[in-house]
Amino acid sequence: VILMLSRIEKVKNVGLGIEAFLELVKNEQYGDYRLEIVGEGSLKATLQEKYKNYSNIIWKPWTTEPEKEYAKAKVFLVTSAYEGWGMAPIEAISLGTPCVMTYVGCANECIFDNENGQVAKSFEIHEVKEKLEKVLSDLPMYTKDNLKNSLSRLQTQEEYLDILLQSFKKALL
Repeated sequence: VILMLSRIEKVKNVGLGIEAFLELVKNEQYGDYRLEIVGEGSLKATLQEKYKNYSNIIWKPWTTEPEKEYAKAKVFLVTSAYEGWGMAPIEAISLGTPCVMTYVGCANECIFDNENGQVAKSFEIHEVKEKLEKVLSDLPMYTKDNLKNSLSRLQTQEEYLDILLQSFKKALL
């Protein structure tokens, strides 16, 4: 299972994740994977209709128990066009699921290539697919202990806010 768990709104760019997944499973090596999309939102019905002929794309309602979804997943996928401080990637990592994420929000602060996932620097389908391939081909290195240990590199909330404040001050000068 490759998991997407989010609001299904334009900013979350779920269509990019779906397209990258569909490119991924063209490779026989990944043909048995399925994409589970957990969430609700204004684009859900539209996307369900568009991809209704793909039996390997599973739509689920929002859950208050995301840990059960993370536990089943080999990879957590975030393809947002914008994020503030995304908690979902940190939840996934803390529960032992590596993350592939677009270069938004907390990507640089919490996802470290080849340590707890991969960061796609562009919003190109082929790059997201390549990052998924990279994580899936290297799954044995993404042990629960390695993933949890990577969280020790995260900044505290105060440190992160201070960095943001310094950035805003520089931007205003």
